[in-house]
Parts: sequence; C-alpha cells; structure tokens
Amino acid sequence: MPPAFRPTTVEHLLAVEEIRLLVLSYSYRVDGGEGNIADLFTDDGVWDSSDNDHPVLRGRAELESFFGDAESRRARGNRITHLVLSPLILELDDDEARAVCSYTGQVLFGGNDYIVQEAGRYHDRYVRTPQGWRIRERVLEHLLPSRKQQLVPVSSEQSLSRSWP
Repeated sequence: MPPAFRPTTVEHLLAVEEIRLLVLSYSYRVDGGEGNIADLFTDDGVWDSSDNDHPVLRGRAELESFFGDAESRRARGNRITHLVLSPLILELDDDEARAVCSYTGQVLFGGNDYIVQEAGRYHDRYVRTPQGWRIRERVLEHLLPSRKQQLVPVSSEQSLSRSWP
C-alpha cells in the first residue's frame, strides 16, 4: 500500500474532513439513520461487494433499489451497527481522492436468532461535486465475510435489550 497522503494546505485539510464526514454519514445511514444512502454517491456511483456474493451496483437507480430509504431500511427489522475508522487518504487532488477505511459490523436480521459479524475494508474513490464530496466507487474487501462464516447464535432479546448500570 502506498503511504498515506500528507495534507499541505488548509484546502487539503478541509477536503479530508469533508470525506471523513461522508464516510461517517454512509455508516450512520446504513445503520438505520435518516437520509438516502444513494445521495452519498455520484449519479454513476458503484458499490461492489461481489467478493461476498452481493451484486455490483451501478448508478443511482440500482443503489436506491438495493439500499432503499431510511423508512424501508427500518421496516426490514434489521439491527445494524458499524464501526468505521476514518478514511486513510492515499491520494488527493482538487477534485478526486482515493482512500481505504477499515470497518467491523454486526447485523441482527429481523426474525433471526443469530448475529452476523463481518469485518473488512472499504476501498473508496471520491469526487468533488457541486454538492460536496461524493463516493464514486466503494469496493468492499471482506476479511471476515458475513456470507461465508459461522454465525454467532444469540438470544436477541437478551443481547440487544440489556441495560447497563
């Protein structure tokens, strides 16, 4: 992996912060937060999780169909949480950037009695648009693939409704 990009101007620092917020917005929305996930991508954006038997999504229509809006994501009954490290910016110029983000996630799919755990990296390409930075391409590298692993059995009522002192 090439060394991380080193910001040398205030504009670089602002771009890095805007990209960091974009990455956090993606995770927040995937985890059930308000907002349309497709809005975080360019109109021709790509989401590629094909190493985990998902389709490669190309363009706004496919992204919207797969992810849905916040209401439809909540209606699925899934409980999702992601922990995403800030993007390590590898390349940055005025209008494009490339980065990698490590993540871990847990999903309790509605109606199931197990938690799916996954971990990996997002390999991202970003582009600056009139609306701000957007994801042009997100390629998932699953280090702990959710579709090819042992699942963790749990009692969803016990594990997700536990109150802490």
